[in-house]
Amino acid sequence: MRVFFKDKNLVIADGHHRYEASLTYRDRYGRKNPMSAPNFRQMAFTNVFDPGLVILPTHRTVRCREKDRLRDILKRLSPYFEIERIERDKLHLLGTRRERHLFGLYLKNGECYLLKLKDESGILPAIKCRGSENYKKLDVVILHAFILPDILGVKGDDENRIDYIRETERALEAVDTGDFDVAFLLQPTPPWMVKEIAEAGEKMPHKSTDFYPKLTAGLLLFDISPQAVLETG
Repeated sequence: MRVFFKDKNLVIADGHHRYEASLTYRDRYGRKNPMSAPNFRQMAFTNVFDPGLVILPTHRTVRCREKDRLRDILKRLSPYFEIERIERDKLHLLGTRRERHLFGLYLKNGECYLLKLKDESGILPAIKCRGSENYKKLDVVILHAFILPDILGVKGDDENRIDYIRETERALEAVDTGDFDVAFLLQPTPPWMVKEIAEAGEKMPHKSTDFYPKLTAGLLLFDISPQAVLETG
């Protein structure tokens, strides 16, 4: 296996917290013995370009305290996005469009829109976050580092006002019930973009890579207790 992967780049597709917790656990318990179980982790290898592997989108529902911004949301978005009003059922087809920088927007009054970014290069200076140009071109970054703070006055990391929902209909219902003011529907992140960001030494943003299908939890078990030692031979 080492020979096979020697000249290949591997991308770790796992939650930041889980991987970083593994490193902390290793540093705490695995230093004394190189064969100590905390020095190792189970992993599965898969081809990220396999047609059977997909990345599902995670949509955002948002509470907006500044009601004037919410009322004028279309006016505020119009300099940057082409805006098309659509029927509700068309939002469910957003993931089939496969167009870059295309968002679904659902408002409390039941109105539905498609937002298509007009000029990718023109919006980059307005995206005030760390990261490469390619990182700032990610739809989820455009949403959290520009649309939410600049258009709605919501900090992109304010999890008291932002919820993450996988299913389109559940996101729309969260607005219908009044729990949230607006829903932003995202398209899946292309696998090549995940690979590109990782190879540049950057991490993908929070809730942007929901790989499917997933391995069955508990299919294989591995004892990583501090006293466990791997056997050789």
